[in-house]
Amino acid sequence: MIPARLRSLAIAALGLAAMTAAFAQTFPDRPVRFIVPNPPGNVGDIVARQVADQLSRTWKQPAIVENRPGANSMIGVEAVARAGADGYTLLFSPGGNVTASAALIPTLAFKPAADLVPVHRGVRVPVWMVVAAGSPHKTLRDVVDAARRAPGKVTFWSGGGQADRPYFALAEFQAANGIEFGWVGYKGAVDALRDVAGGLVDFAVVGIAPAKPLIDGGRLRVIALMENQRSSAAPGVPTFAEAGFAGDYGESWTGVFAPRGTPPEVLRRLGADIGAALANPELRARLTAAFVDAVESGPEEAARRVQADSERWSALIRRLGIKLQ
Repeated sequence: MIPARLRSLAIAALGLAAMTAAFAQTFPDRPVRFIVPNPPGNVGDIVARQVADQLSRTWKQPAIVENRPGANSMIGVEAVARAGADGYTLLFSPGGNVTASAALIPTLAFKPAADLVPVHRGVRVPVWMVVAAGSPHKTLRDVVDAARRAPGKVTFWSGGGQADRPYFALAEFQAANGIEFGWVGYKGAVDALRDVAGGLVDFAVVGIAPAKPLIDGGRLRVIALMENQRSSAAPGVPTFAEAGFAGDYGESWTGVFAPRGTPPEVLRRLGADIGAALANPELRARLTAAFVDAVESGPEEAARRVQADSERWSALIRRLGIKLQ
């Protein structure tokens, strides 16, 4: 005989499961917001708008992209972490904003990796080193040699600010090679790349999409790729390793996160719909034009990557004593 209390709990649990499954089947029945914690024009913003457009068609509901930059991206990240856990407010963000921020900003009133759950890893974002077209730095070796001659005087900007993989990977690169660059802060790629092109900043490490118009216009030049293999977009540009600086520089990605407590069925529905959107041939073509690669992912794969990146970048931040400037 099953005690009445246990029977009641079991019935309640089954009822809740049935309600959650029904909710996931009808989701979404109103607009969904994607909050991007960066200004318009960054890679994440470009991709978020393309994915949202495709999802609007699939869902027959508006998928709205809202930019909320500021405080090293934490304004937008926190807005989602504190939102209702119903799948209607999502974060479209570089992975580093979630995986590394707790270690980088110990005073945060919330913990991104604990207060958010990954939905889909979205896209990989190849990172390029670009200089002004008239820069005396023709190669990565030139940049390193200049930094050795004048520590801290060779300046750079990194996509994602100081809270994402380009900055962390370059910090590791500097430590490995006994050099020091000077970081310059900007709110977004548009202003930063304009100043790199104008010679006010020596170089940038950034996803290619926001830099492409300036490259095509002859104002920026790509000298190296912070990846494990060359890109078809610029097959003549060497990787860091091919330029003589071997190392594991990680991977940049921009994905989707939901508030902790979002029902698993809703997470799976979101992951499946985002995956289907990224597999759409028309969207794939637009992503290729933006020089990013869709990732085969879902909540489980994304969670494994968040865990791995959290461990890697947190350890690096502690080991090198990285602090926000």
